[in-house]
Amino acid sequence: MATRTVSVFRCPTAPAAPKISIPSSPDSDSARPANAALLVNLGATDYEVMTGVKDAVLSPDPYAAKGDNSKGMLDKDVVTRLKQVSDGMSKTLLVVECAGRPILYRAGKQQQTSGVPSVAQCVGWADNLGPFKLDNWGPDGATRAAPNSGAAINATNDSDCYSFHAGGMNAVFGDSSTRFVDESVDLQTFCGMVTRSGAETASASP
Repeated sequence: MATRTVSVFRCPTAPAAPKISIPSSPDSDSARPANAALLVNLGATDYEVMTGVKDAVLSPDPYAAKGDNSKGMLDKDVVTRLKQVSDGMSKTLLVVECAGRPILYRAGKQQQTSGVPSVAQCVGWADNLGPFKLDNWGPDGATRAAPNSGAAINATNDSDCYSFHAGGMNAVFGDSSTRFVDESVDLQTFCGMVTRSGAETASASP
């Protein structure tokens, strides 16, 4: 089943993705227990959940303590209850585009044509390591940005929001509405859209 290409998981504007077997876990605190024995190619996905905001994306950093205010609508391996989304369901992101994986793209340019996938996190819709946190990439998608200056969307698809739409991406919010988010969105505002209880409701409206 996990090898099938499911049309609802693919964006029509994204290039066709090859089916690539799961590589080893990209970091020490994660694993792929559900897929450890899966030695076949997986069907790709262009959509993913964001689990929060990483350290040093903003300064001063409201998320450094890694508390509930830094977490997204869904967190890893736990149940999220409606009352935990205190910023409001219509103002909190649920699913975003991270298209083109497992092939690596940076600033609109394909970085790889064959071989082991460059993007080790999420190589298929059944990959349990798909969700990611907002990172601090510069506009080129290859270098880290200083706090408050990163690109929220379309810098890279290496565990960040990325689409093949001109000017932004489509996203599903907690109230099930689907809206287009402009790639020029203010970084602090976007962080408020990612987090579920950061009390940024006044500035987090898309």
